Amino acid sequence: PPDIIDDESSSEVVVKEGQDVTLECRARGSPKPVISWKREDGGKIDINNGINLKVTDSEVLHIPTVSRLHMGAYLCIASNDVPPSVSKRIILQVQFQPVLWIPNQLVGVAQGMDVTLECHTEAFPRSINYWTDDKSQMILSSGRFDSIVAENGYKAYMRLKIKNVQPEDFMSYRCFAKNSFGETNGSVKVYEIPRQLLVHVPDPKKEEEEEKKEDEEEKEAREHEPQGENHTKNFRRKEGPVGGTDGRSGGRRHDPDDDMVSTVTPDGVIEFDVQKLLGKNKKKDPEEEEEEDHNTSGMQFGSFPSLHNHPSSAISSIHTSILNVILISLCSLLTGLLVARE
Repeated sequence: PPDIIDDESSSEVVVKEGQDVTLECRARGSPKPVISWKREDGGKIDINNGINLKVTDSEVLHIPTVSRLHMGAYLCIASNDVPPSVSKRIILQVQFQPVLWIPNQLVGVAQGMDVTLECHTEAFPRSINYWTDDKSQMILSSGRFDSIVAENGYKAYMRLKIKNVQPEDFMSYRCFAKNSFGETNGSVKVYEIPRQLLVHVPDPKKEEEEEKKEDEEEKEAREHEPQGENHTKNFRRKEGPVGGTDGRSGGRRHDPDDDMVSTVTPDGVIEFDVQKLLGKNKKKDPEEEEEEDHNTSGMQFGSFPSLHNHPSSAISSIHTSILNVILISLCSLLTGLLVARE
């Protein structure tokens, strides 16, 4: 079977970003072993000439202009017609100075609320990461401040949580990343948002659950309603006198012409006789008719009598018109109340 020669093969290779790198793997056996390369994570091998290979066959793996994306573990596999195949793990480390980016450089928060600042960094060797305030004082996890760094390979996620924000917390904060190849930093400004400007964003899932609950309650209520009952009440004008069968209402003989409710439509809509509401059908004495004709002579439609020529009559007419309008409004209101009560 094949056997990998460790002394002639790479083990751990460290190179600066941008340089060329060569990984070697030698093996012996009979027949002569074939060497193939692949990434341990299953990713493709980028050899920077437009070709990405899943597996490459050669004792030497050459990668020009290496980048941080090439960093990781590689497997060289030696095989021939005699099983089993053997492999060797080779680590490639790419060194570069820290870089960082900040998702939100302006963060608004109301006094008394909590706020979280974020900063993402990349560096190898791993960088030293920390936060400072606007006085360049390092912020440690204590009291209302919580500084957390989560690392994943050459990447790091920095988070600074400020609890119960106070007026003195509104300032610019800086996140730093340092290693032996350099350092970098970025700022995040925390500003105050008045509480009255806070907008509540409803939870769509919660609103959907509430609507579903309301629909179920409404459906249940309909199921418990007595069947066959008509819950709609219609007003009807009775035949005959109003107030009793003897033709009297309150000790006064009923006059059908005094009825303001003319009819009720099949839809239950009450119709009023406007002329009766306005008193147009009331019988007047000849003297009253003559006086009215005299007062209204020369009037245009929609106008009141001249106050200069007939001051007392004009005022009386205005009062009558106002009373008629009030009467119509009261009748409509009473009708609505009766319908609602039924």
